[in-house]
Amino acid sequence: MYNYFDSKEELMEALVFGVIAHAEEALEQVKQLPDPTAQLTAIIEGSFAYLDAHRHQASLMGAVSLQLEHFPQLKTHMQGRYEVQISYFESLMAARGFAQPRQEAMFLAAAMDGLGIQSFLLDNQADVETMKHFLLARYVGKSSPQANAAHD
Repeated sequence: MYNYFDSKEELMEALVFGVIAHAEEALEQVKQLPDPTAQLTAIIEGSFAYLDAHRHQASLMGAVSLQLEHFPQLKTHMQGRYEVQISYFESLMAARGFAQPRQEAMFLAAAMDGLGIQSFLLDNQADVETMKHFLLARYVGKSSPQANAAHD
């Protein structure tokens, strides 16, 4: 292993960058979908499917994100990607008619990040499934964005 990496930090960064690259590729495919509702549905469904299939990778990402001071290159990359992701989510929320699209984008991102950690730590798939349905109802479901704005 150390024939390829100079340290365990370098190995960890390589693993995490691999997961990030996979997520970025998936997001590029989502952006090809025809409308904001389809894109939000794919983001939420795809994130939960990834959590279900790759719980340990999601846990790794959560653990590393809590220790970014040890991975400065990764921290810089993730901060840049966060703003890109939030801007994209914000555009989807605005297109869906949410009164506070940036706050909704930040909430969705925070919820998705927290669910990865919660899923692994608590091992409670029923709660995770409940949150998936909540997020789908909030962002693409039968309730209107205006009804959701009343909860803001």
